[in-house]
Amino acid sequence: MLSQTGWLIREGRMNPDPNLSYLVQGKNLDEIKTLSLGKLKLEGLNQMDVVELIAVQFFIRAEPMP
Repeated sequence: MLSQTGWLIREGRMNPDPNLSYLVQGKNLDEIKTLSLGKLKLEGLNQMDVVELIAVQFFIRAEPMP
């Protein structure tokens, strides 16, 4: 979305939701392929999927494209 509107991403970070930290605590994010939350079950996840799912905030430093 940012690149399509003329912005260049220089840095991206996320702030995890403390209420969801138990899902990944002490686990290798590369090894988490499935998350279950009550009736919701997500399968075939990769590391970035997991990071985005537990995020409460994203911090992006972007600059206008030259």
